[in-house]
Amino acid sequence: PDLSSGINAEYGDGDIDHAWWGRPEDMTMERPAAKITTSKPGSELAAETAAALAAVSLVFKEDDPDYSAKCLKHAKELYQFADEHRGTYSDSIPDAGQFYKSWSGFN
Repeated sequence: PDLSSGINAEYGDGDIDHAWWGRPEDMTMERPAAKITTSKPGSELAAETAAALAAVSLVFKEDDPDYSAKCLKHAKELYQFADEHRGTYSDSIPDAGQFYKSWSGFN
């Protein structure tokens, strides 16, 4: 993927979302988006996503080798992004830190 514009990391406002007790389909409030970037990194988020894609590549390796290869390619790119742009996700996206703080970060 093109990671130059960042990686989508969070949708919504934690305070508003956690106060909502209805169906997600009925949410009509604004849903702001946040992303990790080279200047606002989130190594653990990028690396965890890379790990998930690598696992998916194993699942599809025999049945859909093209999709498997695509997942593995993107996993490697995300891992490289995580390694080259180190920083903690919850520091880069303060709203996320209120609810999903990374305590260990990427260490």
